[in-house]
Amino acid sequence: VKSEGVETHGTEAWAGLWMLVDGPIKGKTTTLAFDNMQDRFIQGTTGWQNYSVVLDVPETAAGISGGILLAGSGAVWMSGAKFEAVGPEVQTTGWDTDAPVNLSFEKTSSSKTAVGWFPSGNNSQEYEYVVDPAASYEGQPSVSIKSKHGVNMPSFGMMAQSFRAAQYIGKRVRLSANLKSEGVE
Repeated sequence: VKSEGVETHGTEAWAGLWMLVDGPIKGKTTTLAFDNMQDRFIQGTTGWQNYSVVLDVPETAAGISGGILLAGSGAVWMSGAKFEAVGPEVQTTGWDTDAPVNLSFEKTSSSKTAVGWFPSGNNSQEYEYVVDPAASYEGQPSVSIKSKHGVNMPSFGMMAQSFRAAQYIGKRVRLSANLKSEGVE
């Protein structure tokens, strides 16, 4: 999906284009490729700007969905949408890595978030996501999710990253990390 223009007004959480490619795996329809611009979102008030999401469509794909999204308050507009096949010289967006990145949280963006990680959840705007220099484990930086104010269940926030599964197909995988909590109720 390519848009000739997207404009936002007062977007407090985030907005962006999204596209999903799905297809069967072991008899169940599942996501094969996905990008919702959450790792490079639009926020605040912007004039018209061009954005694109680019995904590979595997031979096993059954469907493609796409559009715009708004998480939180504000407004987002889209104009001049295009859907087109492009060549391999056009870089894909979304799952653009073959393995997890920045697991040590040493790379941070200007907004103090961990590069390669994106916030998510059903009310992600109710949470703050930052690399927290005040809390380290054995000298390694940590990333934190903190509720901004009292949130009601079933609200949740999470940090995530997406990458291609190719090198892990047929293998058992594990994610492990050192965690601590404060006032989780």
